[in-house]
Amino acid sequence: MTENFSESGLAEKQKRPLLLWMLSLILVAAGFTSLLQAFRAMQSWNLLVAIGYRFGPLYPVFQGLLLAGIFFVGAALLLARIHWAPSYNIAGVIAAAVWFWLDRLVFNLNPQPLVDQIFSLVFFIILLGLVLAGLWSIGPNMNSPKTVHEESQDSSFMGGTNEQE
Repeated sequence: MTENFSESGLAEKQKRPLLLWMLSLILVAAGFTSLLQAFRAMQSWNLLVAIGYRFGPLYPVFQGLLLAGIFFVGAALLLARIHWAPSYNIAGVIAAAVWFWLDRLVFNLNPQPLVDQIFSLVFFIILLGLVLAGLWSIGPNMNSPKTVHEESQDSSFMGGTNEQE
């Protein structure tokens, strides 16, 4: 008496692929890292004021909280399978990457020459490429948005009936 879901007419719920879980885990880890940065800056507020930290101690708090919010929202959108989640995360990851390298090369109190950071840059580009490729390839697994035409034909939409039956 075991029936397959497709034979009984019930739609199977599509499982989330492993790549989606891995990307969400990466985003959550990046969010916690940024949150830790903000927490450490608040903890060391007096020290940062005493040494004359660039832009004041509010800058690392703002940066950490903003990036944590971007990463946590991105992970939630991916797990919810919102159709525009990959685009949001690609934009967020690129913004975080640009901000990281601007901090490291321009805004740093003692910036190292780029020649001394070649390994870091190459590793970063490879990792960024893998994350962006993963976000791009996960797009077909997202839920497609319903158009107005599809919603008006849905019999459960706003209690209406399906007129094409």
